[in-house]
Amino acid sequence: TTNYTADVVPGYYLIKDRDGSVNTADGAYSRFMLEVVGNATATVKSEVPSGDKKVYIDNTTKGDANNASIGSHVSYEITSKVPNHVGYNYYYFIMNDTLSEGLTFDGAESIAVTVGGTELIQGTDYYVYTGNDVAPKTFRLAFDDIMKYTVGDDIVVTYSATVNDKAFVGTTGNPNTWNLQYSNNPDDTFDGDRPDDTNKPGLPADEKDEALGETPEEKTLTYVTELDITKYANEVANGHLLAGAEFTLTGTSK
Repeated sequence: TTNYTADVVPGYYLIKDRDGSVNTADGAYSRFMLEVVGNATATVKSEVPSGDKKVYIDNTTKGDANNASIGSHVSYEITSKVPNHVGYNYYYFIMNDTLSEGLTFDGAESIAVTVGGTELIQGTDYYVYTGNDVAPKTFRLAFDDIMKYTVGDDIVVTYSATVNDKAFVGTTGNPNTWNLQYSNNPDDTFDGDRPDDTNKPGLPADEKDEALGETPEEKTLTYVTELDITKYANEVANGHLLAGAEFTLTGTSK
């Protein structure tokens, strides 16, 4: 990082270091145009948002992996913070989640979102998109207007999935991946009103033409343990193996 100083009179100044200075998907530009009325410091790069994804190991403990059986529900938690949106006229904040084939999303109704400890309303404060429109992602969660919340407030998203009969059994694990897309250039003009019915609230009309950054993927794994059962007749001993036995194990899971 190089620091520069200059004596200038109050006014508007265009300050730009060089083209292509953000050469990775997870970076962000700062504003080029500054209003100077006194001593000022220009930050060359804006801070970028981040997030973390965990799976519940039990009712209270979370980690990067858990163990579950087919038919059981798996709960997830995503944490982030309200990004610094100063200088933007609209700020996209989109969470992308992809469940593997062995995990079935429990639906948008399983999602809960809080910002600063206050629960948000789905369909008003945020929107959940699923189906072919978001494939191969399982769902996308887009905030309607992240700029109305206090910068730095905690964002917590929880939801669940069910382990299905296509789950990998053994040490391979069943992955769930997540990442975050966000606005990364305040000098672009964003259309945040979305009056067109063909557009979806919180999502760009054409993502290829929007200035969006993207965080690296976060991944959790759900392991399904294989169960080997040997059936004996009368007593557990050599010579008492019960050949051709068929039976069904039943139980409950939470």
